Amino acid sequence: MFDQGGDGQLNEDEQVLIFSLIKEKMSILADELCVVHEYQLYKDLMREVRLLETDITQYQNELRTNIQQVQLREYIDIGDDKLQEFYRDWERKFAEFEDESLIKIEEMKYEHEE
Repeated sequence: MFDQGGDGQLNEDEQVLIFSLIKEKMSILADELCVVHEYQLYKDLMREVRLLETDITQYQNELRTNIQQVQLREYIDIGDDKLQEFYRDWERKFAEFEDESLIKIEEMKYEHEE
């Protein structure tokens, strides 16, 4: 029911959805208890709702941190790849320039000797 991707595992969004659904159900139950004047149960349940909200917030912060770290590592890897590609490209260009220059020098020596 909560596995929206159908992959058999709950991703971060699906896990947060479960926690949010539980919080919503607890809140509804707390309101109904208040109607029937079960104030102690209402008070206990609302305390649990607040604790669950705190847990959800901490979990979301942890998820955001993990996602940010993964993305930062990916950006660093991409930057390293681009830098290595830049170095390889310029090494190739320099080698071509050096080869062309050596050929020109040899041609100039030959012309000078003639």
